[in-house]
Amino acid sequence: MISREEIQHIYALAKLELKEEEIDEVRRKFSDILDFTSKILEVKTPDDSLEMLAKAPCKMREDIPEESYTREDALKHALETEYGYFRLNRVVE
Repeated sequence: MISREEIQHIYALAKLELKEEEIDEVRRKFSDILDFTSKILEVKTPDDSLEMLAKAPCKMREDIPEESYTREDALKHALETEYGYFRLNRVVE
């Protein structure tokens, strides 16, 4: 099961608030998700299943430029900006 410290670390990285009384419930939910994910990884698939996906036709669409957000609109809810870009903290240790 995922530890309380790992839950607190994940929430800190995501800059989310987590009350002390919520930790155990979130911990249980994370553990349920991780358990389910490990069950999915155990499913046996034919050896050629990935090869089949690679050969599947890929429909491409024409790349048509469209109007987008202005820089100001894109950055207006950012926690931090620097030189007109999003400023992010390093998350890879």
